[in-house]
Amino acid sequence: MSDKLSSRGSATALACRPEVCLWLVAGISGSILFWLVQVVAGSGTITEFFGQQIVAAGGYPAWLGPLIGWAVHLGVSLAYAAVLGVFVVMVRRAEVRFAATLAFVAALVLGWVTAFVAPPAISVTIALLGGQGFPTTLFPFNTEPGLPLWNHLLFFIVSWAIQGLGPRWVGQPSPRR
Repeated sequence: MSDKLSSRGSATALACRPEVCLWLVAGISGSILFWLVQVVAGSGTITEFFGQQIVAAGGYPAWLGPLIGWAVHLGVSLAYAAVLGVFVVMVRRAEVRFAATLAFVAALVLGWVTAFVAPPAISVTIALLGGQGFPTTLFPFNTEPGLPLWNHLLFFIVSWAIQGLGPRWVGQPSPRR
């Protein structure tokens, strides 16, 4: 009985950590913001594209398209937010302004890198989740400054604001360990 309680306590302690909550908020809000920018811009959304392409490649029922699209988009967004979150935790021992600046620079670099590699990564994701294996051809790297780049930068800046500055906004200084 005490083993069950201690494992529940560990899971509760992890779930209640500010870093975990901020990561979830950053990933989910960033994914919604990313999607909203695409809707407002009048371009197709990544959730629609993923859903349609994976359903077509895998022969899945069409009604699964939106669910698949959102699941993939949220998964990628949470992964992106986690990468930045790990960096934020790593630099928080530094002086506050320096740590915030380092994390902001990391956010900009991650925004650019993820926008650059997104098309080939999308090719791989569609092929693998569609049950086709690794694709023989990939979409080319994104080298153009346009909506995808600005949207990736916006995602990471929002993630930086939530994870890097968030503890200060809610009155809890970022712990230095």
